[in-house]
Amino acid sequence: EDSPCVDAGSMTASDAGMYMKTTRTDDVPDDGVVDIGYHYSPVPVRLPKVQVSTPSDTYSYGDVLEIVFEAVNENPFPYPVDFYAGIYSCHLEAWAIDANGVWSTSPSPCIASLELPANFSFGPTTLLRINLPSEVPPISDPNCGRYFVAAGFARVGTATFLDGIYLSAFDLVGD
Repeated sequence: EDSPCVDAGSMTASDAGMYMKTTRTDDVPDDGVVDIGYHYSPVPVRLPKVQVSTPSDTYSYGDVLEIVFEAVNENPFPYPVDFYAGIYSCHLEAWAIDANGVWSTSPSPCIASLELPANFSFGPTTLLRINLPSEVPPISDPNCGRYFVAAGFARVGTATFLDGIYLSAFDLVGD
């Protein structure tokens, strides 16, 4: 039976700075509404990682840009994250894809409150395909320079990235 102190705090575990700590005997980190009581750091926590890449460094008009993702959670417990994915245009304008598959310059998670299982590994696998040229996100100027695909895990409900944003560069040539 749960203690009356579970999820009895006045803010989220993330806002209280307790999202990486626990009150539980099974070392599962506090999430959602913060628990009342002493929080300790369980086993050393490894930040989940996500990587993104493209099968080629160079694309032409008529090609399909494939965006490949890999992810890992090496912790012996589930780890909740928000997953962000996007494109940096050659003008360094950031475009993110949201949960509805809509591209926007307003960052929002592609998948919110994603719980990565304990000892989880995923990919590499292609999750996004974009026909080139593309107006949204803008991948259309072969004279512009480098473009970047991007991905990152953030603390749930924040835009605080756990291990930074992973980037992979590609070029668009010819028309």
